[in-house]
Amino acid sequence: MLAIKRFCMFITAILFLTACSDNDATYSVKSTSPSEGENKEGVLSYKEFENLFEKLSDEVEIEGYIYKDSSDGEDAIRIDEDLSFGKRKWLTKDGESLTEPTQEMFFYENEESTRLLTITLAYTENFIGNDMLFYNISSEHDINDELSNNEIIALSYKNIVINIMQTTSTDIEMEDTQKAAESIIKYLEAY
Repeated sequence: MLAIKRFCMFITAILFLTACSDNDATYSVKSTSPSEGENKEGVLSYKEFENLFEKLSDEVEIEGYIYKDSSDGEDAIRIDEDLSFGKRKWLTKDGESLTEPTQEMFFYENEESTRLLTITLAYTENFIGNDMLFYNISSEHDINDELSNNEIIALSYKNIVINIMQTTSTDIEMEDTQKAAESIIKYLEAY
């Protein structure tokens, strides 16, 4: 049964990747460093980040999921300074105080309460660009199945990192994580 599940996941991934490819496309590498053409106008201010956060739960709807809770702007977390490459002690804008947290979280549950989507927005002052940074599907690997019931998509929008994590007590539904990403992208593009 496990082999069939992995085979189906593999085939789905192959179909998804081939459907998204363009055989006639040409690719070039573009630098996104501010010193090579990008300007600071593409970076959201901290106030804009706060506004983005405050409106997200009202404006982002994820099919089959219900908004349950958020960090409500109170997510200043104390960290070991070494974990930030020595840059800060708190996950806040200045890294020293409890004000202006740089991460906010939203929680959406499916209607059966068997799947949770945790959406985290993280603020940085540096321009990153608009892109998918990674898509981590742990259920396709040779690891303990009980430990692999999660999936993560990381996106960037200007200077914001968005992490979408699905955790479940049952099987992962890749479409759910992808729908969440699509809803957030649609919200950001209209912002």
